[in-house]
Amino acid sequence: MPFPRDDHGPQPNDFNRPPQPPRFHDDFPFFAEASHVIFLFFVVFFFSLALKTNSRLQKVQQEKTDTELVYLRSQINPHFLFNTLNLIYSLTIKKTDEASEAVVKLANMMRYVLYDSDKHYVLLQQEISYIKNYIELQQTRFENAVEVSFDISGEIKAGQKIAPLIFIPFVENAFKHGVNAEKNSIIKIHIDVKDESVSLAVYNRKVNTTVINKDEGGVGLTNTKNRLHLLYLGKHELKIENNDKDFSVYLKLYLHD
Repeated sequence: MPFPRDDHGPQPNDFNRPPQPPRFHDDFPFFAEASHVIFLFFVVFFFSLALKTNSRLQKVQQEKTDTELVYLRSQINPHFLFNTLNLIYSLTIKKTDEASEAVVKLANMMRYVLYDSDKHYVLLQQEISYIKNYIELQQTRFENAVEVSFDISGEIKAGQKIAPLIFIPFVENAFKHGVNAEKNSIIKIHIDVKDESVSLAVYNRKVNTTVINKDEGGVGLTNTKNRLHLLYLGKHELKIENNDKDFSVYLKLYLHD
């Protein structure tokens, strides 16, 4: 005879059913939705924080780079001023007819240094004009004491830009260590302009008694190497050959437009 069903207690078949987990999400949908919103909030919050941190790091790095560039240029400009003052002094002592022309060239050079060298990049034509004036002033100063060869190949196009005063330390270095009235002084300077690059080749025979550090090549060249690292990282080629008799530099830069 079957047992009567008791609606108020467990049934015989209930003992064979596996225990069921509590259905919190079904019973409390509000908590499930709230936890999802909180999760999204924290994702957005940390993502925004990461963006702000990255932006601050980039700003600090840019400020650091700008500070280093200002410092490096400040190291080059006094060196230039010292050399050009020597040129003016020597021309004044000689009282030559080239003095007035030299003053005009020097004025153009000073204008370039004072008003354009604080920019990251200038027109390539300006940099080459600066070098040309510098070489002509040096030739006026040393007259026949040095054999100077300076030529430019290629076409300088409008809009081609270069870092200011990036070439001149190598040219200055050649005149500093390659001129001696008692010896056979030779300096060769060649600039080659392409559509996307410009190269400078400088050679001088060592005739000056001043010793050049074989590793660095002088303070001006060291600063220029640092500037190249900051402004042309991965976009330049620099080769320096330094031995007991000769010093040569080859520098290739990819132009900015």
